[in-house]
Amino acid sequence: NGLKKKLGGLLYGWAGRAAMTALLYRLQRCAADDVAALAHFAAALHHGAAAAADVLLRNIVLSEYWEQGTTEEQMRGWADRGWFSIRAFEAWLPLRPQWPLYDVDEFFNTTLRTASPVLLLNGDVDPQTPLWSAVREQSTAEGAGGATLLVWPGAVHSSAQNTPVEGGGDQCSLTAIAAFLIDPGDEASWKRPPCRDRLLGIDFRGTPALNEQLWGTPDAYEGDVVAREL
Repeated sequence: NGLKKKLGGLLYGWAGRAAMTALLYRLQRCAADDVAALAHFAAALHHGAAAAADVLLRNIVLSEYWEQGTTEEQMRGWADRGWFSIRAFEAWLPLRPQWPLYDVDEFFNTTLRTASPVLLLNGDVDPQTPLWSAVREQSTAEGAGGATLLVWPGAVHSSAQNTPVEGGGDQCSLTAIAAFLIDPGDEASWKRPPCRDRLLGIDFRGTPALNEQLWGTPDAYEGDVVAREL
């Protein structure tokens, strides 16, 4: 369960997903250098997200998303059937009876209706809010001129933080959002910003700097494997 939870967590970030193959390879090989590298890896990932808002997250999950009557046994069953599972919400079960629920109003389970332009963004490999959910939302949202969905290739959850570009700089999705907010009518500036042509693919080799941070060594595989970029 510990490994399943660790792998589940890696699915949610661009750099973490790129490290999954090296993690599995080192676990299987399990040489002395691998033990040290895996210990370094575990320590490197043991921190919270800088932009996390725990109270807001709990309010959304416990007050809006949580299905009534869901039991701990059901949640464990869902987690046990998957190869990857962060098992994030099992610890929140004791909070459920005391957390206030939002009243169901006329907006419950309805589509978005607004007089403003609507821009949706989603990564095509997002495991938490999969692409099909964004496509469905786009098809039902009612905004000025409809809704536009920008799909980011290779981006995982929270595409605003997972669309890095060659040479560094702002995430490409943030560049698109800024251009949209400045002038929604200038569609070329946000539908196809120049940074889209410089998006980094998920590189399972990592980079020397990132590998030093994650593994304590510039080579994620210690020279045994030639990994490729997707």
